[in-house]
Amino acid sequence: MKNTTTMIVIGSAIALSACAAKPVNMTVGAVVAEPERAAPLSERITVAQVEGGKKTTHTSQVSNEAFAEALRQSLANNGLLAPGAGDLILTAEVLRIRKPIGGFNMKVASEVRYQLTDAKTGELLMDELVEADYTASFGSALIGEKRLSKAMEGAIRANIISFMHRLVDQLGSESGAGDGLQISLTIVPDAAPVARL
Repeated sequence: MKNTTTMIVIGSAIALSACAAKPVNMTVGAVVAEPERAAPLSERITVAQVEGGKKTTHTSQVSNEAFAEALRQSLANNGLLAPGAGDLILTAEVLRIRKPIGGFNMKVASEVRYQLTDAKTGELLMDELVEADYTASFGSALIGEKRLSKAMEGAIRANIISFMHRLVDQLGSESGAGDGLQISLTIVPDAAPVARL
């Protein structure tokens, strides 16, 4: 009986230790649809502080360290992370992570506040509350805690994607800048130039 109890305790500990959200599973690749629009932000951003996360104890959580690492790597994957001290300072605060009590398909919603500040002037350039959710299906993991962890990782991943889209939309270059009415001139020998719209 004692051996059985010990095995159950060890098994539970192993299962729970695997449920902490991992940075690699929250990191996004190249998500900027028009990379040229992100040029004004290229290699300028430093992640200074992440707050609101929690350490995993008896249930799945997202720690500040894991979220910060995922955010840094996601920015790097899109060419936005400064190699050293950047002139744009990014902070993020996890305001809320709504988790289900249980269920076959688990949906987790995340709310994160992002602030981007000019390091030289202290000017607040961006202050955004981003909400995103993700549903982990029953087939993604049979163990409930692991399925919950996948849903949490997906919710943070979706949040980072949404943030990066807003970042480029607000502070990137205008899409199609200069795409107005264009006039070309065709020079015809021994004749006046003919303008073509």
